[in-house]
Amino acid sequence: MEHIVKKSISLFFVLNLFACATSYRTKYLPLNSQGGYEDHKINESVRVARFTGNAYTNVKDASKLSVFRAIEVCRESGNRIARIFGQNNLSKSKDYQRSSSYTYSSPTHFTGNATTTSNYNYLGGGMMNSSSNTNFNGTFQGGQTYGGGSSWVETLTFPTYDTYFACHDQAWAVGIVPKDLTVEDLKPLVKDLMAAIQIESLSGDSPNFSVLQVGDIIYKVNKKRITNGVDFILALNDAPNKQQISLQLFRDGKQKTVNVIAVDLTQEFTTDNQEVVSMACTVPEIKARSICPQPSKNESGKNCTVSFLSNGETIRRCE
Repeated sequence: MEHIVKKSISLFFVLNLFACATSYRTKYLPLNSQGGYEDHKINESVRVARFTGNAYTNVKDASKLSVFRAIEVCRESGNRIARIFGQNNLSKSKDYQRSSSYTYSSPTHFTGNATTTSNYNYLGGGMMNSSSNTNFNGTFQGGQTYGGGSSWVETLTFPTYDTYFACHDQAWAVGIVPKDLTVEDLKPLVKDLMAAIQIESLSGDSPNFSVLQVGDIIYKVNKKRITNGVDFILALNDAPNKQQISLQLFRDGKQKTVNVIAVDLTQEFTTDNQEVVSMACTVPEIKARSICPQPSKNESGKNCTVSFLSNGETIRRCE
């Protein structure tokens, strides 16, 4: 899993969402023979949302749709935010032999000039050749030309992304950037054959500069054993007193217990979630979903639109 260590998930995908809206791409629908979304629980707290696309689906779009599905699941569950922990890129690529003597329904990736009057349809970042007598002068990305330029090998990518998340009403942090440590890393310190996390850096606005240090190895939160960054985040959220959270850690090989203060990041995560939703709701097949603002008419016959505010509340405007 590629952990997202920054507070804001909007840094991950705020611009150019769904830039390549070809009609051949996999649409945002439940998983079917053409791809789509699915989700399931890993345990009681953590879920995974997956989006699988075809070769016409932009790889970045598949990543974003996976995140959007995570947010949609949390909203459908009645929760305010989706806390994104990270993603796995499970995309696969496959080589295909192409020839100018055939017509292809799959995208090709050609850069250069054609010496005939053939017509080309550019789809999904690539090209579909509709000519039977084309000589190429250029480069085919992901492969190479051979046989006098009339045939080539092209690589098509079929994107799949998993997004790991939890549904919460609040989000808390203590102002650290952690990294996961393995069981082997912990062997000199603990004998329970479990992993832990280590502080890589402290954020500039951390309220815990006086009690935490870079290099500290945290293995318990309020006496509960944690083994990775996800455990740590969940334990912070579950802590009953956010102003006094006990951390058991190792510093310079010595065991130590410190109390830290958690900062409320609910507003920030709510805003980030809503930015993703707002962009996703511009996609034709997503517009009608319940998570998106829907137009309606009031008693006077005026058109009304319901919009979501960054704090999760809604506002109704009528014209």
